[in-house]
Amino acid sequence: MAKLVEDLQQQIGEIDHDANVLVITREFNLPTLAITKVFDTKATLYYLPIEPLHFLLQQRDRKPAAQLLLSVLCYFYQIGGIPYFREHSSYLYDVYQMINEWYSDEEICEYPEDYQHVIDHIQLIKRESGELLKSLSDKDQLALLDDQVSQFYPTTKTEENLKAIAYRVSTLINIYPGRSILDSIPDDLNRIDGEGRITAEHYLSFIWSGEDCLYDQLMETVNCELQEYNEIDEPMSIQLFDKPQNQISHNMSFDQEFFDLLNDLSDNLYDFAHEKHH
Repeated sequence: MAKLVEDLQQQIGEIDHDANVLVITREFNLPTLAITKVFDTKATLYYLPIEPLHFLLQQRDRKPAAQLLLSVLCYFYQIGGIPYFREHSSYLYDVYQMINEWYSDEEICEYPEDYQHVIDHIQLIKRESGELLKSLSDKDQLALLDDQVSQFYPTTKTEENLKAIAYRVSTLINIYPGRSILDSIPDDLNRIDGEGRITAEHYLSFIWSGEDCLYDQLMETVNCELQEYNEIDEPMSIQLFDKPQNQISHNMSFDQEFFDLLNDLSDNLYDFAHEKHH
């Protein structure tokens, strides 16, 4: 069997070098030949800062932009499957808690005013991020996306980019209603357990900010842990050959657009953040 799979892998590789041949075994079913194709996430941490939304919501004259951005982020939270860092079930919840405990020692900061700044910032995150989570969970807000896109008139380049992103999100919802990126990541392919692996919640998440006093410590903590892992769960297309197939076929257009949007949205959020911090 191993020799057969090896020969098939060589033949398939000549057609598509990114495709892999597997024999999938599942309980109560016969082993099944499958050809898989993995979407390369490029070892990137897709962390979306939520502080720019908080910043916009505080400005009365930016309300249309704030509401449109909120609807876009609602999609990634409610449907897309991006965890929120203040939820106990999320990976980054524990990381933030660890950082909070680390800063509970006054000797961490050389100057008392620096220590007080960090403590005040941590309290602000705890207070405001909970309210933002309620907004992200609002299904009515997501339902407003199409109307908000059509009625939004941008006044800056950053707002123009936001509108373009929102339009693409609306299109993605119409083509793939209700589909999460987690639907593309198989739970188990002949794997005994998930320990020692980078899972989706490790590299997909909302965070508070990418420019605050906690960010460097956050990234250092995450990177130190993840560099110990040598396997990663990524979106995958699986074509089973439990019955005859006309051709090898893998459609990963949803995954491609989803991650393209994450990249563009992340840049857009940092552009809004730049307005505040600079």
